[in-house]
Amino acid sequence: MMNLFQIDDPRLTPNSGYDPITYALVTAPEAWVFAHPDTSSARQTQYTFGEPLRIFAEQNGWLYAQSLRDDYCGWLLASQVRQSTQLPTTQSHATRYAAPITTSATLKGEPVCMLPPDATFTPDDEQGDYLHIPNLGWLHKNHTMRGDEIINPVTTARELLGKSYVWGGRSVAGLDCSALAQLCYRRAGRNIPRDADLQAQYLRNHHQTIGLDEVQAEDLIFIPGHVMLAIDPNTVIHASGHHMLVVKEPLQPALERYQQSLKERYQISIHRWS
Repeated sequence: MMNLFQIDDPRLTPNSGYDPITYALVTAPEAWVFAHPDTSSARQTQYTFGEPLRIFAEQNGWLYAQSLRDDYCGWLLASQVRQSTQLPTTQSHATRYAAPITTSATLKGEPVCMLPPDATFTPDDEQGDYLHIPNLGWLHKNHTMRGDEIINPVTTARELLGKSYVWGGRSVAGLDCSALAQLCYRRAGRNIPRDADLQAQYLRNHHQTIGLDEVQAEDLIFIPGHVMLAIDPNTVIHASGHHMLVVKEPLQPALERYQQSLKERYQISIHRWS
C-alpha cells in the first residue's frame, strides 16, 4: 500500500500480511502509539482526539492502526477509539490551543478534560461563544479554528513557545521537535511526515534544498535526530531536548551546540517548501 509521502518506511506502511478491517476515530484527548501491543515497547507518537484511523488488526485490547492524516502506523489501546465500518468524514474544526472542555457553555462549567492543540471535531451545537463537541462537552471558540484555515508557520511556532518538550508528544503536556514542525506546516496547508528524518527525506525528494547562507523564515533546518523552524535568517524556534522547552534562539549558537554534541555525526540539511 503506497503512503501519502511515497516513502518506503515501516512507520508509514502497514506491516505485510495485514489488510484493513475497519476505521476509527480517536476519542481520548491523546493516545500514545507504541511499536508493539505493549506499553513497555517503544513509544512512537500520539494520535489526538478526532484523528481518523484505518484499523488493520486487533489483539488483546490493542489495535494496529494507521493515521489517515499522516499515515503513521502503530499500536494503541482499543478503549481510546470509536470504531466504524465507514470512512470517517473530514472534521470541520480543530483546536488551535490547549482547550478546556466543560459540561456547560460557560467558563465556570464543570471540567471534563483538556484537548491538545490539533485535535479535530465537528460541533453539533453552539451557544454564545461556545461550541459543543458530540459526546464530550463544550469549548470556547477562541480555542478553536476552522479546519481549512491557513496560518503562517511562524505564527504557529510563536504560539507554542514555552511548551514543554515531550519525546513523541503531540499533547497538552508538550511535544517534540518534529511534531512542532509538522503542526506548523499542517496549519499552513503543507502536509509533511511525523518524524524528522522522514520530513527531511520528503522535502528533499519533492521540494527545495538550500544552503545555510540562504535561510529565510519558514525553512526547516535538519541535523541528525532534530529539526528547527527558521523564523528569520538568523533565528529558529524548536522543541529543544537541551532546554526541554519550545524555545526561540539564535541559529548559529544552536548549530554550534549541536556540532559539539554530535561531533562526527553532525551534518545539516535545509529545505524550503516550494
